[in-house]
Amino acid sequence: MVPEAKTLFPKDLARMMAADIPTGYVATQAWAIHRLDEQSAQGLNHKGAAYLMIYTPCQKGFVYETPRSIDLGRLVVECGLYPIWEWNPEAREYDYSFAAKHAAVSEYLKLQGRFGHLHAEHIAKLQNLPTSNGK
Repeated sequence: MVPEAKTLFPKDLARMMAADIPTGYVATQAWAIHRLDEQSAQGLNHKGAAYLMIYTPCQKGFVYETPRSIDLGRLVVECGLYPIWEWNPEAREYDYSFAAKHAAVSEYLKLQGRFGHLHAEHIAKLQNLPTSNGK
């Protein structure tokens, strides 16, 4: 048996914020995806609370080659580990209008030294996780 370290996933803070402030603007974004200006403006112009959670790779903590920063930012979205969505307070639903490609989780993980200890069964478990957008 291959030992696993952490078996629980981190709390989904953006969804917690959407549930706590249902009339506010809440969205997720990755800095390598080109909708950041648009979402920032929507959050700033929204009357009431606004929360924008942005995925940014950390070179020191993730242990990767610095020129691969944009690749990491795109791959995490394309493999489904970090879905991009907006909370629509009028319709009271999540908007997954950003269509991510379906890349392999292993492509994202192999670029980072922090995942070098994972075995094939760990990666397969991550690949088989249902995405957060209900698909």
